[in-house]
Parts: sequence; C-alpha cells; structure tokens
Amino acid sequence: MANLTDEQQAELDSLTDMLGNLPVGEAIMRCQDAMGLDPRIGADRARMDTAMAAAWAYDRMLTYLDCLRGLNEERMEAGRAIHELKNHPYPTTDAEVEAAALAYTMAPHLAGRQEVIANFFCVSVQHIRSFLKVLSAAVGYEIPQNDLDYLDKFRHLRNHYEHWYERLPGGTNEAGLITKTLAEDSYHVVGGLDVDDQDRYVVIELKKTGAVTHVVPVTNAGLARVEAIVQETAPKVKSLAIDRVREHFAANPGTIPSPRCLPRGLLIGVGGYEL
Repeated sequence: MANLTDEQQAELDSLTDMLGNLPVGEAIMRCQDAMGLDPRIGADRARMDTAMAAAWAYDRMLTYLDCLRGLNEERMEAGRAIHELKNHPYPTTDAEVEAAALAYTMAPHLAGRQEVIANFFCVSVQHIRSFLKVLSAAVGYEIPQNDLDYLDKFRHLRNHYEHWYERLPGGTNEAGLITKTLAEDSYHVVGGLDVDDQDRYVVIELKKTGAVTHVVPVTNAGLARVEAIVQETAPKVKSLAIDRVREHFAANPGTIPSPRCLPRGLLIGVGGYEL
C-alpha cells in the first residue's frame, strides 16, 4: 500500500468528491471507468458488465418504485369510493332507485379493480427486490436479511393472484379464496380475501402439510417500508463503490485520473441503454 503525497491525496479527494455527487447508477459506472478498463481483458469486461447491470437495475428500480406510489394512490382512491358506495342510502323514492342500483353494482366492480391494483403492487415490489439484489451484488453489499424477508412477503399475494383461476369455486385450491356453507335447502358461497386489523391482506397458502397463513402489507405502511429499504440500500452501495476507488488508488497512486476525463451521463433510449 503506497503512501499518497499531498498532491495525490488532493487528486483522489477531487475524484471521489465528483463520484459522490453522481446518481447511484452512474457513480457505480464511473467508479469502474476511473480504475481503468482494458476491453481486451475478460476480467475488465466482466467488471463493466456488472457495473452496467447495476446501473440499469437502479434506474428500473426507481421506475417501479414510482409506479408503486401511483398504485398506492389508486388503491386508496378505490377504497374510498367503495366505502361511499357501500354506505349509499337505501332508496325511499322511485327517483332514488337508479342511483342506489348503480352504487350496488359499482362497489363489486371497484373491488375487482382493487385486486388488480394489489396484484400489480406486489409484482412491483418483487421487481424492486430483484433489482436491489443486482445493485448490491455489484459492490458486495449484503442487504439485511430482515429487509429481504419483508420484501418477499409480497410474493405470496402475487402468487395468489397469478393462480387465481385455481381458487374459483370448484378449483383445486378454492379453499384459499372460497368459503362454502351447505344447508338442507341452501348452498351459500362467499369469496374474497380477509384483511387484518391493520388492513393487510391475509393469504391462505395450501400446502401438502396443511394451510399456511401469510400477511401481506399492501398498505401505506408497506409502501413506506419498501421506500425506506431502497433509501437505506442505495447510498450504502454507492459508498462501497467509492471505497473501492480509494483502495485502488491507495495502491496505485500514479494513475489517478482527473474527474474531467471521465464520461458523464447515461443515455436512455426507447430500446434501452447506451452506456
């Protein structure tokens, strides 16, 4: 490990300061550029591939997170509308019948829309989890297991909706959605998922060993936790990438590039990236 001169330390500080001011994805890319890449060497190409994958994953993760926020707004809007429709007053005159009938039919329609929103909400979280793992792997950062486990909770509701046809009346896994009551002169079927006292979906997964209950937080609190995990992970990844630059040039002080020599920006087109 070489001892840096004051001039070399100033050059390294200037470089790492510039890298620290870049967005996470671009910072990971430019850290690799700063340390030098020879396209003729397979290991160098592999390093750049890893950095490009991380930058791409970070960009798409932010896109899914933004969509997740929009889905949560739609979820709350649908919930408020359903509440109003279910509490529509019973008609007392002929003039009120049409509005009451509309409320009666629209509530279940919006409930179906809520299911679609919840499904896409969970799909988005699963993509965010996958992208976080790609991002973290690029610098060797280990996401806390409790964070990964939390993000994985949403998989159970996604799986439920992905195989929804099996849970319809008469389906092989109908017990995960349907409750049937048989009496001497009636056959009553009720479908739908329950929610707990925190408005989290309760998913029943049927296994050979018996039924397993999963609680899935498609809620404001669930969104907030997902956002927190992203916000905690991304800066740690960037910090580790810059730490690698410091370590590299502490051992190779004669090759510190000027920040002005590094490429800037990531070009994103309709067909993908130009990195």
